Amino acid sequence: MLQKLNFPDAELLLRGAQLTRFKDWLFFPSNPNFEDGKSFHGGIPVIFPWFGPNKNEPNEPQHGWARTELWGVESSSENHVTLHLEHTGWNIHVRYDFGDELKVSFSVQNGEAQTRTFEVALHTYFALSDIASIEVEGLDALTFMDKTEDYARKTQSGPVQFQGEVDRIYLNAPSPLHIKDGVSGFELRGDWKSAVTWNPGQEKAATMSDLGRNDWRHFVCVEVGAVADDAIELAAGQTWTMNLEVVV
Repeated sequence: MLQKLNFPDAELLLRGAQLTRFKDWLFFPSNPNFEDGKSFHGGIPVIFPWFGPNKNEPNEPQHGWARTELWGVESSSENHVTLHLEHTGWNIHVRYDFGDELKVSFSVQNGEAQTRTFEVALHTYFALSDIASIEVEGLDALTFMDKTEDYARKTQSGPVQFQGEVDRIYLNAPSPLHIKDGVSGFELRGDWKSAVTWNPGQEKAATMSDLGRNDWRHFVCVEVGAVADDAIELAAGQTWTMNLEVVV
């Protein structure tokens, strides 16, 4: 049974702690898959404790287990919700605050006796008019890893634009970042380490069963977190926190 929470301006799934609606800011696919253990392209999936494939265990799920586990509600009101998950020695909290802006706080404690390393990303799907006219500003001159070219390292020149598939990991990414959509858009503020820009383009989107024919044109992922070279080493008993604020 699908378990979700509804708020005046938002909707959230307990599986994956995935925010699926906030005002009209988030993209939601035409054919989402709500089966247990499955994920879909939309809202804000929580990526943890690895990003992409597990380098040591290739049979493990893409982007980790946090986005498909059932989370518990620690507290909620009409303006906020805090969710909690304990898994393999990780003690994780995600808090969403709903107002004129959207605030997301992610925290994780290492409950094991040894230092461990993790990756994390808030895989946000922003709703757009048309990907062809979108630019992401704030990443100029940064080194990025181009996942479409076997993680080749390149340097960004100017704003990020989207022609065909774009899948890039930006290291040591700053705040703020801006998504420009004509005269509108979004500003992202926070204390992340990495940023990822992604749109599958028409050809790859056609292989994704949850996306309708033209869905790919109407979203961009600007994901913030700590991945690749920016992965976090967390000592036993210590806690790490990341914050994201989105405004228009």
